[in-house]
Amino acid sequence: VHKSPVCTDADLGNYIQVSKIGQMLLIVPQIIASVVYPGTASGQGREQFHAGIMIIARLLSRLFLIALIISVLFGNFIFITVFGETFDRMWLPFIILIPGIFSLSVLTMLSSYFAGEGNWRVNVIGATIALAIVIVGDYFLVPVYGIVAAASVSTIAYMANLAFSLRQFKMDYHISIAHFFIWQKSDFGWLKKFISKEKSI
Repeated sequence: VHKSPVCTDADLGNYIQVSKIGQMLLIVPQIIASVVYPGTASGQGREQFHAGIMIIARLLSRLFLIALIISVLFGNFIFITVFGETFDRMWLPFIILIPGIFSLSVLTMLSSYFAGEGNWRVNVIGATIALAIVIVGDYFLVPVYGIVAAASVSTIAYMANLAFSLRQFKMDYHISIAHFFIWQKSDFGWLKKFISKEKSI
């Protein structure tokens, strides 16, 4: 972005803030992943972890959908109010990046799961695919379309990485990918039980 001939210093500042917010949205999935890794590495309760990861993915999809709707309706106003008048170009890149951050959130848990299983190959191949997309996409698109292209390329890369990991997850454990995204009424009941259990510890 900094070297793009169509991007100004203001564009760079806007995109940096978008990236920072994206990183903040990953805090909770990273905390969850820190629990998933030792659980899978121990080899105990794998079926429970399968179900838990899918339920958390479905819950996260609800949260990110709400974030997307709020961003579409009020994002520009919020960004300018919080960061100042010069941050009036965050809105569109942030909206484009939200599906990518959601993909990365689910991928964080899956990568931790595969690592706990000792299946590092999936993580390495998926990361390589994403890196290739970012390098090629940024090289050809960012110099022409600026921060919108940067956000788009990142989202496509994260989604491609997630798609590869989900495919491997399905092949290894014979679990439908649809279970990661189709909402179920029991999801909130699981979350309530989980919170109650944590409070009792």
